[in-house]
Amino acid sequence: MGSRGSRPVAAGLLLLVFDLGVFVSGALPARVGDWICRRGGDLAFYALSTRRRITAENMARVTGRQSRDPIVQRLVRESFRNYGSYMYETVRYSHIATEEMLGRVNVHDEHHLTQARERGKGVIFVAAHFGSLEVGAVTVANRIAPMTIPGTPLEPKKLMDKLIRQRAAKGVRLSVYDGAARDVLVALKNNESVGFVVDLGASWEGNGKTMVDFFGRPAPFPAGVALLALRTGAAIVPGYALTRPDGKVDGYALPAIIPESTGDKDADARECMQRVARALEVFIARNPEQWYMFRPMWPSGAMDHAGVAPARDPGPAA
Repeated sequence: MGSRGSRPVAAGLLLLVFDLGVFVSGALPARVGDWICRRGGDLAFYALSTRRRITAENMARVTGRQSRDPIVQRLVRESFRNYGSYMYETVRYSHIATEEMLGRVNVHDEHHLTQARERGKGVIFVAAHFGSLEVGAVTVANRIAPMTIPGTPLEPKKLMDKLIRQRAAKGVRLSVYDGAARDVLVALKNNESVGFVVDLGASWEGNGKTMVDFFGRPAPFPAGVALLALRTGAAIVPGYALTRPDGKVDGYALPAIIPESTGDKDADARECMQRVARALEVFIARNPEQWYMFRPMWPSGAMDHAGVAPARDPGPAA
């Protein structure tokens, strides 16, 4: 009973904190607000020992180093700081004009997105918890095609509704209620884009997982993304938005993945998501400090005792 009674209080507190963040972010100069939130990332690094340890284990897997290696610890601290900047960007979202946001972005290899859309079956944009997700989504929605992002609703509903309205004002449609699956299919039928974040980690409790090799160890990825592409014929385009020290953003689109059907849906989905995982490895390995993975990425037992794997060569730039 106590747990149930505490949920409305926690939800109300979350809404209050969000509204306060939106208000303060509109009153402060952007550089000051970003500096404060990065210091908040420093505080979280020291205060959240379990999250710090888990993140270090994830970074060890990516870099091929020991989790206590000073280089790994520096990457972990930078990841917490960069996440502070990302959270500031989230609460400041409604104060930034779309034109201002787009003006920060330099898009590379945009032809991968435009060529995928020329197939006429829509584009499935896949990303990791990395860099400037919000700016990336707005860029795709305004420069390539309207974007629909399905997701899980947050509590309280008032907060979720605010996030939906804010994103809609910049051309991004959050679809989190009963009609999300229908909205995704309609978007692809209209040759628009849909977006998914696919590095959900070992703690992900959703259905439809497929295990793929990710930095040398099995990790769960959502098979539903591949099955959607197989069903609709849409191309899958991995991409990311890398935040630069000056606040500018470099957006990258990687070559499209076109899954092929062999009649074995499980095998087809696994092969497709393996190709997605390889694409994510490329940019995470180059800038692990912008990967926000504060929960276990690999299932228990998939990580060796030292937390070390041979470093994977990410290959040439896409």
